[in-house]
Amino acid sequence: TQAAAKVVAKQDVVYGRVLGAGLVADIAYPEGKGPFPTIISVHGGRWVGGDKTNAGEGAINVSQWAGFGFFAMSIDYRLAGCSAPPACYQDLLCAIRWAHAHSGEYPIDPERIFLIGMSAGGHLV
Repeated sequence: TQAAAKVVAKQDVVYGRVLGAGLVADIAYPEGKGPFPTIISVHGGRWVGGDKTNAGEGAINVSQWAGFGFFAMSIDYRLAGCSAPPACYQDLLCAIRWAHAHSGEYPIDPERIFLIGMSAGGHLV
């Protein structure tokens, strides 16, 4: 049997700022050189609820995906009740740009970035 990959996990990593407020994501990746294919998860919640850890709204378990060999990122985004559209979409674009910009700091393969979302998250993706 093969030993499970060791995973590095970080919570509330700031991937962007809006008027001084941080946009945060949970990230995880396998220990090792990489670069690893990257998956960015966008939760559902009708654009007005949910968060980056809510599996019921389609958010992925980043540590589980890191165990599969991915750099995994699950983002929070500005919700429609607080920010006018297209804020949530702009936040997703910011997360993608963050992944490209930090591919030297983290083991991200900028040529293999995949997006996943359920419900409202699927719409944003």
